Amino acid sequence: MDSGTPYTLFVEEAYTPIREAVVKNFLEKYGWEDIKTSGSGNFDLCYKMVHRPAIGDVEFPELKFHFEGEEVMELIRDAVFQASGHPVNEFCLMIQPTLSENMLGAFQMVNQRMLFDVGASKLSFVLESC
Repeated sequence: MDSGTPYTLFVEEAYTPIREAVVKNFLEKYGWEDIKTSGSGNFDLCYKMVHRPAIGDVEFPELKFHFEGEEVMELIRDAVFQASGHPVNEFCLMIQPTLSENMLGAFQMVNQRMLFDVGASKLSFVLESC
């Protein structure tokens, strides 16, 4: 975890299944294909909202990180996708591939209460509106 790193970074074996699930979700539900270039920064996976539904009307996939043991971190939409444009017509996945090591970034820590049990060497997560 690094609150100074904006976006979560995952090695290929962790990132690829997430990317594939997101691609499948938007292709099956809306017929949307990802766009290769984006004015939204250096994101790997972005979409332009075709037929321009309101961002609140788009059905986004749920994302949960499963950690060693039984701990699960459930993420809210705004911690996974970043919308852009005026009016909003594009959004990107705020999880990036990396060649180094997995890193949980600040955007994915939004609205999460993190509980550290030092004695038991355990980390827990609880969704919380902050």
